[in-house]
Amino acid sequence: MKILITGGAGFIGYHLASDLSSNKDNTIICIDNLSDYYSVNLKRERLKLLKNKTNIRFLNQDILNINFEKECDDLDLIIHLAAQPGVRLVPNKNYLYVENNIKTQLKLLEYARTSNTKLIYASSSSVY
Repeated sequence: MKILITGGAGFIGYHLASDLSSNKDNTIICIDNLSDYYSVNLKRERLKLLKNKTNIRFLNQDILNINFEKECDDLDLIIHLAAQPGVRLVPNKNYLYVENNIKTQLKLLEYARTSNTKLIYASSSSVY
């Protein structure tokens, strides 16, 4: 199974990728923009551990900029964990919530619909 995990350097994304990679029939693509909302060094440490697994590939980029056909063609499943956490952002950074939660979700939904790819959305920490 070919699986895309968004937020692959985050706590849940890292553990999920690591677990799913134990099945050698799975190909895992993790994408994360390594935002500095919390420790980028911690995210990089997780990615170092994932590099040892031969069936995981990491893309350091924003989901809004991904070319699905080029970077991760023929996906079977998208597990969408990436999000902009924090409800109370600094007023001049509210656009981050729209970009990273709303526009990203729409892009993934549209790709899933047009490619007939299954999508699991875990929700945003800011859903409340």
